[in-house]
Amino acid sequence: MQNLLWLLILILPVVLIVVWFKKRKKQKAESTIYKKRRDGDEVWKTVKDYIRKTDGKGKEVIDSFVAKVPAFDYIDPSLPKEKKELKKQEIKKIKEEEKQRKKDCKKNKKKYIPLGSRSLYVVLFTTRNAKTLKEDKPRAIECEVIQNKIDKKNVQREIIVTRELDYKKELEWITPIKKKEEEKFQKEYNRQLKIKARKEKKQNKKKNKENN
Repeated sequence: MQNLLWLLILILPVVLIVVWFKKRKKQKAESTIYKKRRDGDEVWKTVKDYIRKTDGKGKEVIDSFVAKVPAFDYIDPSLPKEKKELKKQEIKKIKEEEKQRKKDCKKNKKKYIPLGSRSLYVVLFTTRNAKTLKEDKPRAIECEVIQNKIDKKNVQREIIVTRELDYKKELEWITPIKKKEEEKFQKEYNRQLKIKARKEKKQNKKKNKENN
């Protein structure tokens, strides 16, 4: 009886730790899934609200892709030499404009917000008529994520559409990012298929053994 009691004392804490770890792992996975779903829902809602305001009702979003706007002074190493030079000139112009904007803010006693501090995203999306299913031309909008402070501990995220952009121009720099994301998704999808196939093979093997 005493031996059994000692055995329970030794095993029980280990069992509790394993159960706690599994529960924690599950909660973490659910939290990640929820975050991805929430982020996707926020973008979806932003696009839907924007369409409702600009086009009215009767439109539905059939696809969308979100990309974070790179720093204004970022130059893609894969760009041809001519395009790199054009980008350098563009950066120089932006820097001059920023200097002027800073002066204007100081003169008008307004708060200066540096260009790099803004959290900007570009959303590419396509809509269609909900009744006729006729597709519209793809569009691009710029969105800004603003963190509104509620109190000392809590912050509420807000997504604001700042302007409509040239779709072709935005697609040019987003295409490589989109391609990488699609490749990553396909790789993960194939991995999940292999895991599923292995599980099914193992289950079939077990069933065959039991039947024999």
